[in-house]
Amino acid sequence: MLPGEAEAADQIARRHCRAMDAMTKLHDVAVQMLIEAPWLGRKRGSSPVVDWTVAGLFTKAIKTFRAIQVLCERGLTEDATALIRILYETHAAIAFILQRNSKERADMYHAYAAMQDRKMVEHWMRTRGLKRKATKRHVETSQKLVDHWGSFLRVALDDVKRHWSGKGSLEATAKALRGEVLYATVYRHGSASVHATDFGAYVQANRKSGTLVIALNPSPENVNGVAAVSREILWLTASRIDQRFKFGFDRCLRPLKVKKRDVPR
Repeated sequence: MLPGEAEAADQIARRHCRAMDAMTKLHDVAVQMLIEAPWLGRKRGSSPVVDWTVAGLFTKAIKTFRAIQVLCERGLTEDATALIRILYETHAAIAFILQRNSKERADMYHAYAAMQDRKMVEHWMRTRGLKRKATKRHVETSQKLVDHWGSFLRVALDDVKRHWSGKGSLEATAKALRGEVLYATVYRHGSASVHATDFGAYVQANRKSGTLVIALNPSPENVNGVAAVSREILWLTASRIDQRFKFGFDRCLRPLKVKKRDVPR
């Protein structure tokens, strides 16, 4: 346990109980929707690949959200901020698939994932110490997956080589989803944590004393902001799924919508 972790957890439980309770309520509704909603065979014309792809991504989003809450409860908001990027990317994938041409976009998503797996195997083949992992069977399997998903595409495989949206980047995808504000704030803010350029949040030099001030202790600060941002993303995700699939959870979700004043920008 980190120095001061138990004390920070106690402070957070007292000072930020409303924020944690709000996260729990949204988490519980999302889990209920995931478990009880009729994901397959909803109606004529629905696509199984869309259904199970969105269900899988929604499962990932819920687990990531829960991980963020656990970190917030322990005062580890910097690490929670890094996970918010994962939550946002998961939300973007779901929103993009459900926006239009869902079957085609789900196929694009899987084609991209298959190409990423093949890319990893090809990297192993070039890397000393890993070449043995790139067995003939592994190489053939990864290529078969690329061929399989590529056979469903109306666009060229090269169009989804850089990004599953076919737009080249997550930023371009965010614009297409009209979610550029979330991308430019939430996603960009988490970049420092993910790419390890936030060292200044962990250590400061005291020039007068010639010592380093190390921020090792967890902190109750920023908990409300991180909690609100993560709630906003999961709420948008769950609401979009509910609207598109007509699961009937609107009454449960509506009271849990995050107020704009609660979300830092």
